[in-house]
Amino acid sequence: DDQRSVAITLNISEGQPLVAERIELDGFDVLPPRRQARLDRTLPLQAGQPMDRALILASREAALDELKNHGYPYGVVRLDESPGTGERQRVVTISAEPGQLTHHGALEIQGNSSVSDRVIRRQLTFRQGDVFSQSKLLDSQRNLYALEVFQFANVKPVREEGEKPLQIPTRIT
Repeated sequence: DDQRSVAITLNISEGQPLVAERIELDGFDVLPPRRQARLDRTLPLQAGQPMDRALILASREAALDELKNHGYPYGVVRLDESPGTGERQRVVTISAEPGQLTHHGALEIQGNSSVSDRVIRRQLTFRQGDVFSQSKLLDSQRNLYALEVFQFANVKPVREEGEKPLQIPTRIT
């Protein structure tokens, strides 16, 4: 019976969650059909699951990574949500604007003193002229570390801010 305090009780009922009725991929026809099918199967958000914001964003990132690994590093992926057939159902559309197909450009090797450039080139999982793949840059960097002769190895594309070359040079340091 303290005159300076108040007891408040809140009862919250969340209700049924919104559910992804289906996931539609639009603009991914630049990918090989098998990669399109794999992307559809492996998206973090699948039909029938609750509309979890983290899964939706992870699905967008997975779609963007797929473009970056198949020659489209400048691609843009957008999300759209529309009503489904039921009151609590939604259709999620993942739309791609892939941009132009790009290739790996010239290689620049810097700061190498412990092994020959030829040894470094053998560890690369891509060659100049290959279709650009972000994951091949990372695989190449892992291969260089696996040699256990480098304290630091960096394999990255070289381009100026806002520049979108069709042949992307790579710097290895």
